[in-house]
Order: sequence, then structure tokens, then C-alpha cells
Amino acid sequence: GPLLTNDDTPRMSPKRKRVGGGGEAGADSKRMVRARGSSSSAFSRYMRSYKGLDDFHLQMFVAATAVTGHPQRVFYPGCFNHLTASLVFPDVVYLDCDKSVGAVFNDDRANAFVSEHKQYAQRPKMEFICANYESQLACVADGTFDMLISMSAGIASRACARYVRAGGYLLLSDAHYDARYAATQAGLTLVGVYHPEKQLFETSAEALDGHFCTRADGAWITPAQVEESVAQPVKAKRSFRLMREAWFYLFRFKSELT
Repeated sequence: GPLLTNDDTPRMSPKRKRVGGGGEAGADSKRMVRARGSSSSAFSRYMRSYKGLDDFHLQMFVAATAVTGHPQRVFYPGCFNHLTASLVFPDVVYLDCDKSVGAVFNDDRANAFVSEHKQYAQRPKMEFICANYESQLACVADGTFDMLISMSAGIASRACARYVRAGGYLLLSDAHYDARYAATQAGLTLVGVYHPEKQLFETSAEALDGHFCTRADGAWITPAQVEESVAQPVKAKRSFRLMREAWFYLFRFKSELT
């Protein structure tokens, strides 16, 4: 079945990414907002990377709305050129340290694509900020987003969960161990596990059971084991295995993280 039991979560993001959203572009003042008239080569690069409407993330984003109540304002640190989120969420702030990926959010073809295929009534709002997500983001206020998206850009939730409002959500991949980090935080509650064949997030206790638990004794993963995962990407060389893994997880934000 699609829910894995051998700690072998597929690492599925294309041509990815700078861990930490890092690099020299730490000043969040270098921002680019949606505009018209740039080259369509940026959109072509997006299509090569993510395949547009064939992007496997698209149905996962749609599935997330069934659990999260259709988030309106979304923050996507370490976004690369992944504008697919704007097909589902009407107001997305994208952040990446690579200023070149911001071109897609200013691209005529990209804007037309989003406007044609969006799944909401509002006019799309896309904003790009060039910055390291671990830096102080003066232009991003704490507690102002309905949801955080982190796919494969390091443990973005460690620095960026603060921007989610109480009762909001974090949509996380575990490709770079962000989901397992979130699982160790008392202020976050696991509420959904993505089932790719059903194209939905399962939320029952049975579906959630065993995720982020170690095989040896069924104990919940520890912060030390998260750090071990980061330091040792080869699963066979780690001191532990997880009972179950999925591709994507939903967490609900309750309070400040530890």
C-alpha cells in the first residue's frame, strides 16, 4: 500500500533545493511582488520541474483543504519555483534565497496559467520574497498565516512556524526531516497523513497510529533522533527505524514551539 512501513519515504521533489533556504540573500528587503511583462522562460522552467497540472503536489494541496478548511493566506518558505500552490490557495507568500526563482511569480504565462486553472473565486495574489527563512523577516508578521507549506528545503518549520496563527496548519514533507521535527514539538499536533492512492489526508486515530514511532519499542521519535536523521541520511546506518512513514503530513499549530 502507499503508506510505507519500512522508513523508506520517497524523496520526490524535483531538482531541489538549498537546505535552509540559505545563501547570501539574507535581507528580506529584497522582495518582488507580482508584476507583468517578464520572460516566459521562468514558466518553462517551472513546467519542466513540476509539470503544471500534472504536478503530483496539486491533488495533495487540494486534499489538504478538506482538513484545514480552505486556508486563504499561506506562507511557503524554500519554495523554489513551485507556483502550483497558487492554483489552490488564493494568497501565497513565497520565499526563497535564490532570487532567480522569483521570476516565475512575475511571468505573464505563469500568471495566466494560475488565473485560468485556480480553484477559488478570488483574484490570485502571489508575492515573492528573496531571503533566507532563518533570518529575521521584518516584512512577515508572526501569527498571520493560515498555513505553512514546507516541502524539501530543510527544517523550515523550526524558524517559520511562528508565522502561523493559533489554530492554523503546517503542511510538511519529511523529505528533509521537517515532519519528524514537527512531531517532536509540543505546540504541534499531528492531524493528517496523506494517502496518495486515495488522494486524501486520513485523519483517524488508526491512520495516524505508528507514524513517528520507532520500530524497536514503539516510542515517539526524539529530538536527538531527528538530528541523527539530518546527520546520517543513510537509513541503514541510523540507530533507529520508524514504524510507518508517508509522503506528506498535516499538523495543527496550537502554541509556541519548544
